[in-house]
Amino acid sequence: MRKHGLRLRLPCFRMTPAYGVLPAFGAFTGLHTQAALGDDRVYAVLEEEGLVVPLQR
Repeated sequence: MRKHGLRLRLPCFRMTPAYGVLPAFGAFTGLHTQAALGDDRVYAVLEEEGLVVPLQR
């Protein structure tokens, strides 16, 4: 359930305790989504900076 009805799709780095998933950039990358689990940390990629994404648990 979304509280505010706002949803964005941004390239993100997903860091787990065991590995990191890098975002893909370009016209042919698709928009595959992944759920962050457990101790994962997610960093959204913006034009000039990164943003830590707070995860709902």
